Amino acid sequence: MTQSQRRLHGAMLGCASARSESAQRAGAPIWMPAAARTPAAWKCCALVAVLATASHATAGATFFNSSAEWMAATGGAYDTVDCNVGSLQFLSSQYADYGVHFDGITALAGPGPGFFPLDGWGVGSASVVNPVIPIALDGGRTAFGVEYIFGVHFQLFSQGSLIFDSGNHYASIFSASEFVGVVLDRPFDAIKIDGGNFTTLEADNFYIGHPIPAPPVAVTLLLPALVRRRRRR
Repeated sequence: MTQSQRRLHGAMLGCASARSESAQRAGAPIWMPAAARTPAAWKCCALVAVLATASHATAGATFFNSSAEWMAATGGAYDTVDCNVGSLQFLSSQYADYGVHFDGITALAGPGPGFFPLDGWGVGSASVVNPVIPIALDGGRTAFGVEYIFGVHFQLFSQGSLIFDSGNHYASIFSASEFVGVVLDRPFDAIKIDGGNFTTLEADNFYIGHPIPAPPVAVTLLLPALVRRRRRR
């Protein structure tokens, strides 16, 4: 960690030791501002909840609001970033084996029993001013999903160019967390996630499709020759 990261980490640990007894009972993530650690604050998103069908398609993309349907659509070819890293810490290279890289300063993973329903661990943005979590990927992917708490918005990039924008999605008070995922018809290699219109971003799990296979070298070398032959005809 750099000095600035250590200071921020220390501030998060201080937040953990200072949180109220009621917040501890509620199981709120320890990095959340005190005003946001009450069940009433968590449920404010009901005012802007979006009711969606299980899945719907847009040009070149299929949306899913069911994690089971998204997982089936990927054929099981995905990795789960569960954010269970054993202690409060910034995400950086913990999931490098999956080809998934965080920047080490924006995504703070930690425990939130009763708040993150899947396994009691999740991730939040370290900033409430600009709650954005960027993710860099090794290789092109075509599938991404997130189990989120309040609201979420994500963008997918290919070689620095934006190729997909999810729009804002909001959770309902009737569920502890909600899922949104997408399968594209073209690969992306970077993700930027934020909280939509919320000044906070909390997620339980990220789901990222496996890298798509690169074309065989022989095929890649033959393609230009085939194109030339067709032009001659």
